[in-house]
This record gives sequence, C-alpha cells and structure tokens, in this order.
Amino acid sequence: MEDQTINRLELKTGNFPQKDNEILAEEKTEFVKGYALGEKVEILGNEFVVSGIVRNPLLTNLEEEPSVLDSEKY
Repeated sequence: MEDQTINRLELKTGNFPQKDNEILAEEKTEFVKGYALGEKVEILGNEFVVSGIVRNPLLTNLEEEPSVLDSEKY
C-alpha cells in the first residue's frame, strides 16, 4: 500500500497493519461507522484489531450511494 501513488489512503492515526490480524478502518463520517484504534472487529468469524484509521480519497461524494444491501430504501 505504501508504494501506491494515486488514490492513496491517508493514514490519520495509528499504523498500517503489520500483523495478519490487523486491519485499517476508514475515519468516521456521516455514512461510515467509526472504529477506534485497538478495537476488535469480527469479520466472517475472524477477529481483527484496528491498527490505523485512514481517509479514503475515493470517497468524495457527500451523498449516500444506493446499495443492493438496503433494497427497501431504494
């Protein structure tokens, strides 16, 4: 990830993952749930620890995008 030059994640706090059980979380926004450094997160039955909080440059729209997961809303 650190070699990427465009659309690079901006590390706001913490560190990029160093271990297999570490993950990054996007910073909290109106549409993205926030996580804390060191918080444990379960994904598909596996436990991970948030090692860093990042800003994603690909998320530039302030409006919520439709999701097929929330078909009742759209």
